Amino acid sequence: MNSPKVFGATLLAGAGALAMMAALTSAPAFAQSSEMSHLGIPVDRIGLVGFTVRDQLGEDPRATIEAVAACGIENIEFSGPDLEGDVPSFQGVDVNQISEFADEFGFSVPSLGVNAGDLQDRLDKVIEAAQAVGASYVRISGNRPQEGVAQTEDDYLALAEILNTAGGPLQEAGITVAYHNHGWEFEDLGDGRTGMDVLLAETDPESVAFELDLYWSETGGGDAIALIEDHPGRFPLLHVKDAMMVTNDAGEEAPTFATVGQGYIDFAAIFEHAETAGTEYFFIENDQPDPDGVTVACESYDYMVSAEAPN
Repeated sequence: MNSPKVFGATLLAGAGALAMMAALTSAPAFAQSSEMSHLGIPVDRIGLVGFTVRDQLGEDPRATIEAVAACGIENIEFSGPDLEGDVPSFQGVDVNQISEFADEFGFSVPSLGVNAGDLQDRLDKVIEAAQAVGASYVRISGNRPQEGVAQTEDDYLALAEILNTAGGPLQEAGITVAYHNHGWEFEDLGDGRTGMDVLLAETDPESVAFELDLYWSETGGGDAIALIEDHPGRFPLLHVKDAMMVTNDAGEEAPTFATVGQGYIDFAAIFEHAETAGTEYFFIENDQPDPDGVTVACESYDYMVSAEAPN
């Protein structure tokens, strides 16, 4: 839960406060938790990506946040940034409102989704926004490749440079930058390496982390467990997003999004490696929630927090 913080005020003062924040955010997540779910993860570290409820947030932010908090969700990651105004907003809700809602409904905001351009052109606003809501992570995603245009190693090297350049100043402010994958990062660049390989190799592990999206790693050809074993400690954030097979309009079997626990991804097997990964937060997400974001969020949360595996 966050104390009210007015955007633009001095939020952290001096090296002592930064050191305290760093100590808190680097502590092992599992050691701080007592209640464990049937998936072997701490209940208090399960959260929601606000993108899942984006349509309802656009209609009534307060009622939407109240509804997901009523399910028991204790952590929300907001994205959809607008950092060009006087007061930054995420998915149409400004950071002062987010902080007020967090206090009222009893949730935390461990992470914010921003854009690569924000890291390059508005880093001061990124820092102030994160501090306003108490976020210890900010994450970006890569741009979807244009149809018919393959991404190159140089594209990923440039992205790694953006992350490395922003990582130092963010770290000084008690914030860690993370990269969120989709499926295209697992495509072969032509030399046996993938974009994910390049990003993991070329970013500074001391200041750049990763938010591993388990749906996109599964459907994009990645191997979440192998990534974790090869790069321990680099995945403090996970997007927990399930997949199911459907028949598309062309009559072909293809994956699509599913409520967590209703698809085929073996989360229990992946979460056995969560401590090796350094995972601190497990954010539920669904890109195309059916029938609606709040329903899918709450059903997914109920599955994830249950002490015993549902029949």
